[in-house]
Amino acid sequence: MSIKWLVSLIPSDYFINKKPSKFKSKYPVMWLVSMIIKNLIGYVLIIGGILMLVLPGQGLFTIFIGLMMSNYPGKYFIERKFIAIPSVLKTINWLRKRSNQEPLKV
Repeated sequence: MSIKWLVSLIPSDYFINKKPSKFKSKYPVMWLVSMIIKNLIGYVLIIGGILMLVLPGQGLFTIFIGLMMSNYPGKYFIERKFIAIPSVLKTINWLRKRSNQEPLKV
């Protein structure tokens, strides 16, 4: 899976209009199971990243990926603050342009 592909999956108005998930409303049990699995993987990555701070490995990167996978209060706010950094937004929009997607609206 490439980062370009993942960035192209984000709706261009994701940071303007937060819409409820269609998957959640159509398949609530499947959504719950997928959220539990996703959060478990995220927490394992966070713990692994913390261990990698003293062991060999990319600890900070692993912690960051784990935080992005997990659900917690304030995550959307943090995502919006991070994407508002001009260099980050420019890079993500450059990747989206290469995937023939509209730029993100912030």
